[in-house]
Amino acid sequence: MTAPVEQGAAKQLPDSVVSGDTTIHTGDVHQTTVVPEGPSPLGWFNLGLVVIAIILAVTSMLTDAWLVDHSEDEVLGFTIVSDIQVGLDDMSVTACIDGDCETSESDIGDEHDDCKKSLEELEVDSDDEAWDSCNELGQLATAGLTGIILISLGVVALLGAGALLVMSQLGHLFPFSKLSPLAGGVLGLGGVLVWWVLHPDIGDVELKLGWSAWVAITSGALAVLAGLSPTIHRLQSPGERAPGIGARALEENERDREFVIRESSTGDSTMSLIWVNELLRVVNVERSVGETKVEDRFMTRREALSGFSHERYDWLDTYRSLWWVTTGAGVVLLFIVP
Repeated sequence: MTAPVEQGAAKQLPDSVVSGDTTIHTGDVHQTTVVPEGPSPLGWFNLGLVVIAIILAVTSMLTDAWLVDHSEDEVLGFTIVSDIQVGLDDMSVTACIDGDCETSESDIGDEHDDCKKSLEELEVDSDDEAWDSCNELGQLATAGLTGIILISLGVVALLGAGALLVMSQLGHLFPFSKLSPLAGGVLGLGGVLVWWVLHPDIGDVELKLGWSAWVAITSGALAVLAGLSPTIHRLQSPGERAPGIGARALEENERDREFVIRESSTGDSTMSLIWVNELLRVVNVERSVGETKVEDRFMTRREALSGFSHERYDWLDTYRSLWWVTTGAGVVLLFIVP
């Protein structure tokens, strides 16, 4: 049975566990309690990485500098400069002649539909080179749409990961919450990779990756780093002992008493005996980044152990003079009685 409780709080056990005067229960009791710790610097660092990754991913989708090209030529004494920017769903072409610039923007999907409709109206043969240009636009639109879908899913996953990290910093740890940013990072990087594989070459223009694509790659890399950093931290410093005392089931200001039986060299694993009112508990305490896990191994009433104490044998010490007299008399009788 797992139940989150405040650190140091005594747990109210079922009557069947501690019933009876001298009955000791071991096998029937195996309860686990996760005691949350305070927020960690590494947790805030990972949360910051996730926030930055979300901002970068959204920025990459809203900008059109995924593929870029810049060219400058001299024609009949005129300087002609052209800039091409291709995004996931839009593209823009800027042409300048001696400083007089004109920019045209268009939606890639609409351009493909218009091109296809025009060729069908003109009844152009499917083998004509004009269809190649339309097909390139269609492939470019498909690649962009696929990239948008995957990166958007990555943003949603990062939002969920951010919520889990905030809750873990507040003491509500969920399974795999520390690894949750990995999902958003993998989806984001996968979106960039799939877009790159699907996008076609556009005519004779040599397009290069623009800053929007690099922003998306950076976003995915930061999310992956946020998901892997707890594991990396644990692998890099497996033997370091954290400052302060080792793992404990109770806080120092609690009235209940805790006696450490065994403790690991790093202080992250402890076996303790806890005295809570009339109840004795033997627990295993495991501490990791952000949480302390307390697992009951044995519990009984304190009075159940009184039968094995020295109190039952005090009469041996109280009447020791009588035993000395009896022993002396026995020795004397050995010489008197034939």
